[in-house]
Amino acid sequence: MKMMDCVEVMVEKDSYAKEGVHKGMQGVVWEKEPKDGCWVVLFPEKEVDQTKSFAEKLDDLSNYRI
Repeated sequence: MKMMDCVEVMVEKDSYAKEGVHKGMQGVVWEKEPKDGCWVVLFPEKEVDQTKSFAEKLDDLSNYRI
């Protein structure tokens, strides 16, 4: 993966759900390199007028094409 790649969350985890991130959510990789095995992903929130940035483990994400 690289910065600006579109990704989808492939797993449902309690730690992610507590932050409002759920399986199937789509976002964009927001940094050039992973930190501690995690990517920072920006999730546009459709229901709320804001965006959510969250660190995700590499194995929990999948690339997708728009």
